[in-house]
Formats: sequence, C-alpha cells, structure tokens
Amino acid sequence: MTQQDVASYQGILCVMGSGETAPTMVKVHRSLLNRIPLGDHAPLCSILDTPYGFQENADELSLKTIDYFKVSLKRNFQVASFRSLSLSGTYKQDVFYDQVQNSHYLFAGPGSPTYALKVWKELGLGSLLSKTLLEPRVITFSSAAALTLGSFTLPVYEIYKAGEEVRWEKGLGLFDKIFAQKIAIVPHYNNQEGGTHDTRYCYMGEGRIKILENTLPDDGFILGVDEHSGIVFDLASQSIETVGIGVVTLRKDGLSKQIPVGSKMEIETFLEIPFSHRRNRSNSEASNPIFPLHDHATQDEEARTSDQEAIANPLEMELIRLKKEFDTEIEISNFAQASKKILDLESTLAEWSTDSLLSDLDKQGRSLLRSMIIRLGTEAAAKAIDKSCILAPFVEFLLEERSKARSVRNFERSDEIRNFLLCVGIEVQDSPEGTSWSLRDAIVSSTGI
Repeated sequence: MTQQDVASYQGILCVMGSGETAPTMVKVHRSLLNRIPLGDHAPLCSILDTPYGFQENADELSLKTIDYFKVSLKRNFQVASFRSLSLSGTYKQDVFYDQVQNSHYLFAGPGSPTYALKVWKELGLGSLLSKTLLEPRVITFSSAAALTLGSFTLPVYEIYKAGEEVRWEKGLGLFDKIFAQKIAIVPHYNNQEGGTHDTRYCYMGEGRIKILENTLPDDGFILGVDEHSGIVFDLASQSIETVGIGVVTLRKDGLSKQIPVGSKMEIETFLEIPFSHRRNRSNSEASNPIFPLHDHATQDEEARTSDQEAIANPLEMELIRLKKEFDTEIEISNFAQASKKILDLESTLAEWSTDSLLSDLDKQGRSLLRSMIIRLGTEAAAKAIDKSCILAPFVEFLLEERSKARSVRNFERSDEIRNFLLCVGIEVQDSPEGTSWSLRDAIVSSTGI
C-alpha cells in the first residue's frame, strides 16, 4: 500500500490485550471517546457481540458491557448484534452492516477468536472495518476480537484446551489492508494464570510461541499486547501510543523489543522495529540501533528471576493491599478503619464485576470479604469483654486527677480516688517509675467517691 493510501485513513484503531471492561481501562476508553468529533447528534457507540454470540449467556455479557460504559464512562452503547451465520442474507445482516458503518465507536472483546472469524469473514468485516477507518472514527478490539485483526489468528481454545496442532488461522487482515503489513496480534501476552506452567503469550507458553513464530512468513512478526494494556494507532497523525499498565512487545526472528507504556512514535518507525536487526547486520555503520531487539533466552531468564515473580493482575494487587491494611488496623484495634477497609473491598469488587476475564479472583475477593467480616467480629468481641480496654479511658482520667491532687499535697483527695478505684476492683500501684493499675477479681461496683 502506498503512503498516499495510508494517509487517506482518518480513524483510530486501538488494540487491547485484556481488561477491556475493567477499571484499569476506563481512562483509555474515555480518551478515545473524547477524540470523536462532535456533531449535531450524539455519537453512535456500538458493541459487536459476535465473539461470544455462541454462548448461552450472550445477552448477559452484552448487558454487562453496556452497563460498564454507562456507569464508568457515562456513555450509552448499543449492541450491533450478529451471532450466527444463519442470519446471513437476512434483514438482520443489513441492520448490522448499517450500524457498523454509522458507528463512531466500535467495540469488541472476549469470546472465541475462531468463532468470530468464521462469522466475520463471511460478512467481509475486515473490509468493512477498513472503510470505517477512512472516517474519523474509533475501533477498539480486545482479547479474542484483537486476535482476529492481523494476517494470522491464534486458535487459542483449540490448541490450549482441545490439544489440537499448533498453528495459525487466517485472520481478517486489517493491518494488511491499512499498512500492507503481515502481523499476528497476540493479546494476554504476559498472562500468568498457569501458576506452575507457562501461560504467557495468550496461553501458548514459550515452547508453542516459538513454533508459531517460525511458521510466520519472512515479512511477518508478532505484536504482543500485555493484559490491561493497549496500543493506539492514530491514522490521521500516523502515530502510535502505548496505553494501560503494561507493555507492547514486537517479536521477530527470536528477538523481542518491549515498548513501555506512554511511548509515542510514528507508525512507520514502529512497524520497522522488528526488522531493525536485519538492517543493522547489512549496515556496518549502524552498530547501535535506536530500537535494539533482545534475545528471548536472556529476556526469559531475567523474567523468571525477577519480573515473572511480580503480580501482573491489578485486581490481585488491590486485594493484597486491602488485606494488608485491614490486618494493620485490626492489630491496633482500630475497628472503625478496619470496617472501612471492608467497605473499600466491597466497592473494589463491584467496580471489577464488569470485567469479562475475572478468572477466580472474584471468588477469592468474596472469600476475603467474608473472612475480614468474621475476623472483625471476632476481634471486636474479644476486646469488648476485656474490661481493661473499656475502663482504660475512665481510669486514666481518675489517675490524672489523683496525680494533680498529689502534686499540691492534697493527699486526702488522692486517697479518696485510690480507695474508689479499689472498691470497683481496680488496684493502683505506685513506684519510682510511675503509677500503674490492674483489675482485681472483685466485681465492678458503682460505689461513688
């Protein structure tokens, strides 16, 4: 594609690794929505339900996504629904086409990439999206939907869950159409759900991703996007920006280059990075490339000793933080602040309830919430029957009054206070180090001074 053809695009393409309906990506969505030109009417914002259209809870997922945008971003989204090839050639297909073509913000996320491909290829969605980006509009694809955008699509479930051969499927080829560039989009690039086994690179692990990489054509490369992260292609300004909380990785010929969050550069420069090592080999004067790529073996070894041990999921980090703060407040018997941490946890879980890929963290959070409530009740009850904790403020006040009486040699008043405390079961001990007190076995009485 010529530079003139590329320059004719005016839209924005955002590719997210995951977290598309999580609190972590609200800022990104807001920024993209704010870049839609204002017209006489409210912009049409649409959700494509095809990736999860085969699921029994498809309606529920659509409602959760609509609620996410309405609550978190104060935007009304509609569903551009096309769930099955059985709808092809019907009135519903025409309605779908019309809504996609007229939408100012198109969003698609979780589900099955291969199911979405089967439907979208039949509809010619790749060409339709390409035409949409000729206008100043926004397309945001994440997770399963993001997998379909490149020349090659990873059949994740077929490989990871069903044990089928490691391979690529032919994708929608949107990057071919816009940039004449063969790219394989791999979201969930830094996934760590496996625990004891490697689930990076969208659950493929290092072994499988090497096989997949070796089957790419000479002019193809992998674009990896971390979870709760993304890359924004601004076609009007011909620039990219990395967003979210992670990194974007370009992988080619056993080498990787990580682009940190907040990076900005020209699209042309970005797309040349995977091939920079080849240019440097042929150009003896260029011994220090601007964007050096790093060998995977070194990178992976370092990751396993440091970064791989870090917690990647922001919700998990928040659960750990709140539990630690709750424990601190309980240890000092600050039950009011401990209660506040429980409420903070409940609010956090509510915020994350729209995330489509919570895994088992939601259950862990609910379990932690119950555990904190039980512990608060237990600790408060234990302190409640500790008479010394209840009486301490009153005793300390009386001992202060006694000390004042002694300082002016009013020993009669001092003895009255001491005897009163003794009557209610509190023994006062004077020593060179100061005055202390303790409860006796006597029953507390209401005898006055």
